[in-house]
Amino acid sequence: MTILEIVNQALDRLSLPNVNSLESSTDAMSIQAKALGTQIGNRISLYKEWQKQLKYFEIDIDASGGPVDEYALENIPSFENLASLRLWDTSNNYKLDQSSLDRILFNRTNNYQETYKRFVYVDDKIVFSSPYNSDVKLLLYYKSKDFVKKTDTDGNVTFDKVFVNNTDEFILEDELLIQGLVAALKKKDQLQGWEVEEADFQGLLQKYAAKDSQNFVVDFSNPWKSIRQEDNGYFFS
Repeated sequence: MTILEIVNQALDRLSLPNVNSLESSTDAMSIQAKALGTQIGNRISLYKEWQKQLKYFEIDIDASGGPVDEYALENIPSFENLASLRLWDTSNNYKLDQSSLDRILFNRTNNYQETYKRFVYVDDKIVFSSPYNSDVKLLLYYKSKDFVKKTDTDGNVTFDKVFVNNTDEFILEDELLIQGLVAALKKKDQLQGWEVEEADFQGLLQKYAAKDSQNFVVDFSNPWKSIRQEDNGYFFS
């Protein structure tokens, strides 16, 4: 469903008139509903690590300019948080475990070179236990902030975290956004029964979260899983 369809479904449940557009509209309800759609969408997104928001990113460590001992996560599109306890060195076919900051500092202070590197996630950076002195590729799994799917007139698809166009789609469960909008619109105007709608929204969140966890694409809870490359993608085995 498009965001326009989702908004109008919520308005139908409240017995309110539908809106014709959410784009560049001066209509108060259109403006309010679009803003609430983004707000509720973000609230749903933050509830858990939804499978549809989990992505992988290949980090290119370029040591041509000297040793590399950290990587800024701002280089990863819409990065929210790490979704795995490990990184994968696809150049040398081994896993990097997370370490403690104390261990990293010890290694740095004593110039200790580990056979198998470790890493720590701190200050929006990945810091390695010892520098890379040669080029390498690392695979990282992460949760994206994006929950909006956009398709342009040429069929090109991009993702974002804000609803803008009528045709934008919610990549998670539409029913969650519809019910969240119903609750939010009622609460904003302090209409009777908004607490019940909010409770229903919370119930749906729990229901879909449990379903999402059962039908996982990748089991990030098991750090002993190995990884293989197949058809230009990465899969656990």
